[in-house]
Amino acid sequence: MRPFPTTVTRAIIQASEWLKSQEYWVVRGQVADLGDRLQSATSLAYQIGVGTRVGQMPPKMRRDLLFILAYLPGDIRIGYLISMSEKDPDALEALLKAPYDPKAEPALHNIVSTIGGLARHGILSDIFTKERMDRVERVVRDAGRISAQITRGEK
Repeated sequence: MRPFPTTVTRAIIQASEWLKSQEYWVVRGQVADLGDRLQSATSLAYQIGVGTRVGQMPPKMRRDLLFILAYLPGDIRIGYLISMSEKDPDALEALLKAPYDPKAEPALHNIVSTIGGLARHGILSDIFTKERMDRVERVVRDAGRISAQITRGEK
């Protein structure tokens, strides 16, 4: 996997910290190695599903994968999503884009929220770069100075 640009890395860390503060229900402890196992299980479930007449991931397997993923800490979930998008995008799509399953919806919502949180922090880090914030600060400072000059009749 190629290294990410600094802004992307920062966005991942910020999204992970934000998720950690929001999600009080996630598993705590030594779960880092579950990400790799979950990737293998997702790929296997996808391969099993493709071989059936239905042509999709078995609903029970999908539901179990979604619930395990939903209860993992945000940083592991983000790592899983990024890694799966590169290693096996078809399996990831099958996991996230299957027909509606009311039992799996809460877990799926949590995963979609993770993607949204990552996108939000990524967009924010792209928008609010240090250079842009410095420029905005200069403009606001100059506008205040010019406004004061106009008010005093100096201009």
